[in-house]
Amino acid sequence: MDKQAFLIEIEEKNLFWSYARGAINDLHDDVIIETILLYGSVEDIIHLFRLYNNNAIRKVWQSNIIPDKRYDHLNYYLAKVFFNISDPAKYFRKFYKNNRYERIKKIVATNRIGF
Repeated sequence: MDKQAFLIEIEEKNLFWSYARGAINDLHDDVIIETILLYGSVEDIIHLFRLYNNNAIRKVWQSNIIPDKRYDHLNYYLAKVFFNISDPAKYFRKFYKNNRYERIKKIVATNRIGF
């Protein structure tokens, strides 16, 4: 299956529900990769690895999904099954410094200084 057919199939599964029908062709690859990693089936993720470079997928995963602790279970699964990481907990530590909670704490601390 080529990329266009895959995108049509993914759109029919309604993974991109927050976008207008047909807008999937205009989305950046990073958005497509992230959405499929988060909400796609195992088959969708396997096909994602056939269509996109492993490094591109890993980059999106590292920057957008790992730092968000809401996806810890998914991250462990992806690390073990798709990225062959033997010790996910150790691997994730370097990404947690920029997690959502830490960024919010920094914003709150910055705003308190002004009061």
